[in-house]
Amino acid sequence: MKKEALVALVMGAALLIICTAGTGGLEAARQIEVWSFYRLFYGGYGQSGQVDQTQSLLDRFTKETKIQVNIEYIGRNNMEEALEQLRQGRGPDVIIGDVDAEYLSTLDRFIDRWADRRNMMQQFYDRDSRSGAVIGLPLTIIPYGMSYFKVYFRDAGLDARSVSSSWEDLEAAVTKLTMGPPSRRAGLETSWNGTFFECLLLQNGGRFISTDGRRSLLNSKAAVEALEFMAALFQASRPADHPVWSTYDWRFPLQSAMYYGTPTVGRQLADIAARGADVLGAFAPKRCSSCQTVVRAQPYMYLRIPKTARDSQSAWTFVSWMLSRDISVHISGLFWSLPPRTDVQQQVARTQPLLVDWYKMLPNTTADVYKNQAYDAIAPALFPRSQERQNSMLFQVLRGELRADLVLNQVHADFQVAIDALLRR
Repeated sequence: MKKEALVALVMGAALLIICTAGTGGLEAARQIEVWSFYRLFYGGYGQSGQVDQTQSLLDRFTKETKIQVNIEYIGRNNMEEALEQLRQGRGPDVIIGDVDAEYLSTLDRFIDRWADRRNMMQQFYDRDSRSGAVIGLPLTIIPYGMSYFKVYFRDAGLDARSVSSSWEDLEAAVTKLTMGPPSRRAGLETSWNGTFFECLLLQNGGRFISTDGRRSLLNSKAAVEALEFMAALFQASRPADHPVWSTYDWRFPLQSAMYYGTPTVGRQLADIAARGADVLGAFAPKRCSSCQTVVRAQPYMYLRIPKTARDSQSAWTFVSWMLSRDISVHISGLFWSLPPRTDVQQQVARTQPLLVDWYKMLPNTTADVYKNQAYDAIAPALFPRSQERQNSMLFQVLRGELRADLVLNQVHADFQVAIDALLRR
């Protein structure tokens, strides 16, 4: 009996060891599949060394959570194939990018239990237009603001803090900063397209389209005033023979005192000037000295959990980990953007000192809403291609050759027709 009992004890212990090891093996083998519509984990995008650093983040995530991440990059060539999989109910656990709400799970149940929820910039959450439920959280934020060379302001006897107090002050500063030959320099440079127009329109309390997405607002008084002011800035910002900046010509900062755009261009300004952090600052123009500051910002790389997720809890673990304080700051630093958190100013100051001014703007930001297909109708007028810009209606307004209200009335009509057609589908 003693021998039989001993054998049973040994067998039981062995079985316990096997079961325990098996359980640990199963936990270590948990996997999630992630589709990324951005080259976040692949070469050919961003700063040097970025890809190695983002790949190391995945290794760190697996080490900390025991969850293996399999990344698949979804590019233009295989986008339709990926969408077809979603239509058939097959797909990943996490999507980094934009897809229709019908394929996505809501995140509210996870957010409600999330310790970090109070530290997130909730104005950038992507919500379902019908239910209001959260269906996406941005990995980074790209604000639009005015980059400027402090040295040019000092030389002109200007204070950037006063320049940002009103449109009139901004126009006066642009005029003073603009220099003709032989020291030709633009007082202000930007893309001079619908993006800049929309930024000015937001500052003036207007929008391209109504909040319900049904009405064009491009013929409003606010829109006309914004486009007229844009034309005034264009004419004040350059000598008559100064060329319009090309998107692909990075020499422009050497000929410009200010630039309205994103922090990525701010980096270009700093790199080209090679003068260090003392040279570059940023501010947000205001409609009037007593007006509220309104900054347009673009949420970037939305993290989403599709309905195809096989392990939604592990998927949320990945999403929340990517948005944690240290990881969010790290990833934003790689892309010269900003983390969507309210509690990381010190970390941003340490890792991206040139972007502290930008980070301080974020509480006043208005999220750049998703553009539907109706926007294609206004692209030729407000977003002309480089080779078509000089003869476009927009540039004729900027040069003072066409009236802003007449052009906007026509663009408004085209936009409304496109909106109505989209709503009838």
